[in-house]
Amino acid sequence: MSASRLSSRWLALLLLVPALAGCRGAGERADRPEAPARPPPPLAAIVESYNARAGLLSQVWSRLTLRVEATDEDGSKRVENTEGYLQFVQPSRVSLMVNKLGETYLVLGCDEERYWWMSLTDERTALVGRHDRATPERAAEFGIPMHPLDMLDLMAVRPVEAGSASASWDGPLVRLTLPARSDSWGPRQVWLEGDAYTPVRARVLDAAGATVAESELRDHGPITVRQGATPPRLARTVLIIVPPRQARVRMQLMDADNRTPRPEVFDLWELVKRYRIGAERVLDLDRRRGSSEEAGPEARSGPALDTGA
Repeated sequence: MSASRLSSRWLALLLLVPALAGCRGAGERADRPEAPARPPPPLAAIVESYNARAGLLSQVWSRLTLRVEATDEDGSKRVENTEGYLQFVQPSRVSLMVNKLGETYLVLGCDEERYWWMSLTDERTALVGRHDRATPERAAEFGIPMHPLDMLDLMAVRPVEAGSASASWDGPLVRLTLPARSDSWGPRQVWLEGDAYTPVRARVLDAAGATVAESELRDHGPITVRQGATPPRLARTVLIIVPPRQARVRMQLMDADNRTPRPEVFDLWELVKRYRIGAERVLDLDRRRGSSEEAGPEARSGPALDTGA
């Protein structure tokens, strides 16, 4: 059974839309004369400034609202508004919980080894895959070809290594190009503005160089400090554009701080238990498509998912 059929209700509500009139990619710009070549600022200075900020964003908790602008198949336009919570602990723990009318109906997340998408409407289902086997095509089983770790790249909060990055001018902005996370993905790009190298755009590519997702980052401001003394700055408005689905989602972060999130929000089997997802409805994305095998936790410490061994 396909992921879209299993979760068609929330998928249609949130992201699976056929068209968005007037939607342009975050990295697209009108044709203009090529500027004379000039050397970019020193890469070491860019990375030092970028990482000073990213290092203060090693963990974040935030309430948020999500606004989806969509055009239905019949051409009618609609706007959906939801709310939820975004939490992450770098480098690999992400949790996005989406609520509607006070009820959680969608959970996107990952830990050090696996990523998952849980649909909590109708027949509750969890789709699960391993990071080391993830591809945009497998991530598209969720309905969009995004990996949960793309969220950190699109928010431009992950520290970078100077030895693997490159910089160039793109108009008045500095474009920082970072290596792919794996052979199945393409480079990541961040556009930086001003002497402080504030990130204002980001993009994730696939292995063929096509855009998987991109973002516009606005309204930068300090988050509340619960640990440490220096308030880091974070984009409080994140506009995510997914060209393969022609979808546009605006996230508005509120009351963000750097508290330590509860570990259970990054624990796959605790979430399965909390949301009462039956073992037979925990589906392994890494098993061969069309297989009759399904995967679920036989016990708290013994899930039947492929371990990669």
